[in-house]
Order: sequence, then structure tokens, then C-alpha cells
Amino acid sequence: MEGGLTYKQAAGLQLNHEQPGEALIDVPDEKGRVTTRPFKECRVEQMRQALKLKRKPTSSKLLPPEAEARAEQYRQAVAVQFPKGKGTRVKVLARNDKGSAVLDFTGVPMEKVDQLLQALKAMQG
Repeated sequence: MEGGLTYKQAAGLQLNHEQPGEALIDVPDEKGRVTTRPFKECRVEQMRQALKLKRKPTSSKLLPPEAEARAEQYRQAVAVQFPKGKGTRVKVLARNDKGSAVLDFTGVPMEKVDQLLQALKAMQG
């Protein structure tokens, strides 16, 4: 089960490959109380809740100052190509994804992708 492998990674779980169904999973109930049960007894929704319990909220961690500064440079370069009030609302968002700085570009009209590329190429210099 794919969810089991993801849970294994999030929980740092060591599996007995001969009996993977015996792996113990921490399953929270509706009130947040956690019980431990074997993997083979967990329903899909219980695995989802168990995974949610184990995942670390990396997206809520702040970016390091140097990554945030670099993201701001990208935002400024894109803002030059797509100024506010000119009909397009292009956004550049920076976020933490599992410890890596990631940029998300939204609102870029397909016919203006070349302008986005120009803005990004300007950052190389």
C-alpha cells in the first residue's frame, strides 16, 4: 500500500519485510487520542489520519533569509515584465517544500510566457 510506504518514511518506521502487516501504526481518533494498531488492521482513512499525525509541517517553516532574498529578486524581475494594473495578475510565491525553497508562478497567460522567460533570464546576469 502506497500510504504505508509514505507513513514508513514520515514515522522513520523499520519494517519486517516478511510480515509488513505487523508494523505498528499510531492512529489518532476523532478526539485526537492515539492508539497503536497493526498496519494490517488499519483502514485507509485511519492511515490518512496516522500520516497526517506524523508529517512535519515543512510548508509552515520560514525560508532561510538568503532564499527569501533571492525569491524577492525573482518577484521584482517578474513585476517589471508584468506591472500591476496592466491586465495580468502574475504572482510569484516562495515556499518551503520539505526543506527546499520552491517558487510557484501563477497567473501567467500562455501568450506571455516569453515575457516570464525574459524576466527569469534577466536574473542570470
